[in-house]
Amino acid sequence: MKILMVTTESAPFVKTGGLGEVVYSLSAGLKKKTADVTIVLPLYSEIKTLVKKQSVPLFEYQVPLSWRMQYAGVYRLEQDEMTFYFIDNEYYFGRGGIYGYFDDGERFAFYSLAIKELILRLNMPFDIIHVHDYPCGMLLPLIREDRDADYLFSNTKLVMTIHNPSFQGRYPPQVLSDLYNLSEALSHKFYINGTISTLIAGIEYADLITTVSPNHREELLSVAGSFGLSSILNRKQDCFVGILNGIDYQRFSPLHDEYLPFNYHLKNMDLKKQELKKRLLERFNLAPLDRPVFAMVSRLSQQKGLDFAFASIDALLDNGFYVIMMGSGQKEYEEYAEYLRNKHYDHCGIYLGYHDELAHLIYAGSDFFLMPSLFEPCGIGQMIAAHYGTLPIVRETGGLKDSIIKYDGTNADRATGYSFFEPSAAAFFNTCSYALTTYYGDYETHLKLMKNAFKYDFSSVTTATLYYRQYLKLLK
Repeated sequence: MKILMVTTESAPFVKTGGLGEVVYSLSAGLKKKTADVTIVLPLYSEIKTLVKKQSVPLFEYQVPLSWRMQYAGVYRLEQDEMTFYFIDNEYYFGRGGIYGYFDDGERFAFYSLAIKELILRLNMPFDIIHVHDYPCGMLLPLIREDRDADYLFSNTKLVMTIHNPSFQGRYPPQVLSDLYNLSEALSHKFYINGTISTLIAGIEYADLITTVSPNHREELLSVAGSFGLSSILNRKQDCFVGILNGIDYQRFSPLHDEYLPFNYHLKNMDLKKQELKKRLLERFNLAPLDRPVFAMVSRLSQQKGLDFAFASIDALLDNGFYVIMMGSGQKEYEEYAEYLRNKHYDHCGIYLGYHDELAHLIYAGSDFFLMPSLFEPCGIGQMIAAHYGTLPIVRETGGLKDSIIKYDGTNADRATGYSFFEPSAAAFFNTCSYALTTYYGDYETHLKLMKNAFKYDFSSVTTATLYYRQYLKLLK
């Protein structure tokens, strides 16, 4: 089975959050199912030097965006038994970061058109073309509306995965002719509130639509939780499935994590995590007192529930507990995180940005991992933390509800963390307090929950198996 993964992020090269990890771990898992997996990425400035050293230049061509002609260079790299293609264009990708530019619509239109031309030039009939999120959603109509390319795509099945429905790629209908060389008469197929949506375009033309957890699928089918997508998804619900993301145990496992100063397993987990906690606190110049550590590794955005969560985090710090936060995002949240550090300099550690080695130490050296998200299609932070024996405290939404079994005082034999539903500071703080009650009042149960979490199967191999079965159904 030949599979092309179309994405704007993939580990180990570039990632801003869960998408890059998921694309890579899914691809690696599919490779183990004997699939032939190819991943295509933009050649961003941050990775250009590294990629050019390791890759082979293939060819160059011009990409027409209506009246514009833009250069595309293609590099090929073989890594981890997978093929990576990188599309180079200094004007669109020679900038810092991935998203957030005024011309993102044009940048990703170029990328989608360049990918289609790449497939044609490779003359490679993929069985599955799997597009991730809105930036390249228009690739699906570009393929299906090109009757001259049927010789290559007629047996290809198109898959669209919705990772984050709040980002939909909305633009004026004129972009169809101005950027994509498509007729504006097609706009009714992906029209929403006066705009066209590249995400809806992908959904409309997909043979299979997936999202990243079963519970999030149900949320997207409801009017309240769909971000305006419920109508089209209900119409196509027979080919719409929810598959929980997984994590790559080769990259995230306390048994052989190369970023940790030492590894640990189920039997010595408690002792080793205490030592790792000490080292974590020392990294932030905090005195290693015998108190629990609450941690967060996250984008700092409204989606993550920070409007109510910061009040609870402040209260935890007021009560003398440690809080370690890593992330970056909206300025107001970064500034409030700095305020908390200055107010609680002896109990609060903040790292604005992302640092892989430090993130692994946070997952391993903390007692509780906080994810109070307003919505979370899947989330992988809670899975990583659980597998390191750090108990997640999550809001019951999307994949957080699917992946964490709530401890309710009676199910210590199977629970893997704590959860709450109401998006409020009171509900969040009360759940943290309940976790602390167990930690201090019944440490034996706390340790049992740690072991449950450690043993729970979050493997991306399971996710890949479910996707592989869906692919097989499409190709019958």
